[in-house]
Amino acid sequence: MIRALSSRYNSVSSTCAVSGGDVFKSQSPHIPCGPEEIVAAALGAAQAGAAAVHIHAREAGTGKPTGSPAMFAEIADEIREQSDVVIGFTTGGTPGMSLAERFGSLEPGRPDIASFNLGTMNYEGWPNRDRWSTIGRRTRVRRAGPSSCTAHLR
Repeated sequence: MIRALSSRYNSVSSTCAVSGGDVFKSQSPHIPCGPEEIVAAALGAAQAGAAAVHIHAREAGTGKPTGSPAMFAEIADEIREQSDVVIGFTTGGTPGMSLAERFGSLEPGRPDIASFNLGTMNYEGWPNRDRWSTIGRRTRVRRAGPSSCTAHLR
């Protein structure tokens, strides 16, 4: 009987990218910007059933993407105070961000998980194979499954 029930119900885990990547407030007034709005959106997603939230930090007002370690840490701390949702940070950034800006949020914010990418494929020249050696020195990568990997800070 247990086997019959388990085959009828498949587990589902959802992640919500609450502030998106390549979208701006001018494209939708619903894009959260600044720690307060991003935290509220993350908590709303968790209350709606998301198992994880993927965070892109954005400056309040302008909505400009930022790699600010302080902002990422503030967002994570506020979410943790109110929820046990899994917190994930982006390392994608924007084409003009340095590796230090992309990875700078990880240590102070201590996300549960983080994306591991060399940059979006939406821009010509990204990802850049020449960046692998630099990224490899900053992280230890462990295969987590057939199509995913997890990056850990050294």
